[in-house]
Amino acid sequence: GASLSTHAASYNFSKIADGSGPLLAFSNAIPGSGLQSINAGGVVAFFATHDAGRRGIYRGVTAGDLVPPGTEWVSVAVTGGTYSDFNRGLPVINNLNQVAFRANKTAGGFGIFRNSTAIASNSDGFSELNDSPAINPTTSTLAMRGSKVIVVPFSDPGFWTASAAGSYTTVVTGTSGISSDGPSIN
Repeated sequence: GASLSTHAASYNFSKIADGSGPLLAFSNAIPGSGLQSINAGGVVAFFATHDAGRRGIYRGVTAGDLVPPGTEWVSVAVTGGTYSDFNRGLPVINNLNQVAFRANKTAGGFGIFRNSTAIASNSDGFSELNDSPAINPTTSTLAMRGSKVIVVPFSDPGFWTASAAGSYTTVVTGTSGISSDGPSIN
């Protein structure tokens, strides 16, 4: 008979962040949400709580970041300024190291952001945006699920894509049959 090889794969692990400070909490940092995603280059985007009490979205350092030697992560978005909360969803990262996420805004309302740029929000007529957008691995195109107000108080659920310039296009809308799951994009 044929013999089977049972060699274990070899992996290299790199520390991106740990709970020794200034980032303290990763698990359950955002109750009910995912915590991290990774791109093809191994750069991770993740939620964490900072020792100053602020919650935020961070990503691993890349070659283009101007940071002191030994820095392992950079802030993408933190509470206390533009953002009041990242209470839902998963930050997603593409191969261009752009991070997309849903956040509540300090000034009121909510939005889907790519890095610090608002892509879609309640100001655009959305009454809801799903917890986690999807981002194309090699472009800046986003996909998102949400609902747009058609006649107050009625909303039309659907899926939208947003271009690199930030303009969005309706993919499909309808009053029934729209999945409650987030979108995916390739």
